[in-house]
Amino acid sequence: MNIEHNHTENGGSFFVQEADKITARLDYEVNKEAVIVLTHTEVTEEKQGNGLGEDLVKESVRFARKENKKIVAQCSFAKHVIDENKELQDVLASK
Repeated sequence: MNIEHNHTENGGSFFVQEADKITARLDYEVNKEAVIVLTHTEVTEEKQGNGLGEDLVKESVRFARKENKKIVAQCSFAKHVIDENKELQDVLASK
């Protein structure tokens, strides 16, 4: 599995594509404070339960660390993954 990344200054997505079909994606926006706001995670039905969604959240955390940015998880799935994994919480923006 290869996670791809599409990024613009206003946002982007992390996604997995197989045979020209996106099977998992995590969308985000970059707000005016340059915080990455995770907005939506989706995994196709046939790929659910394989950890793809969690892998996308972890990839977004790696990206935030690399770019020295903070994250706000508006997406309930992304929030759950980060809340359950203390090693991912260093990138959370202050409330």
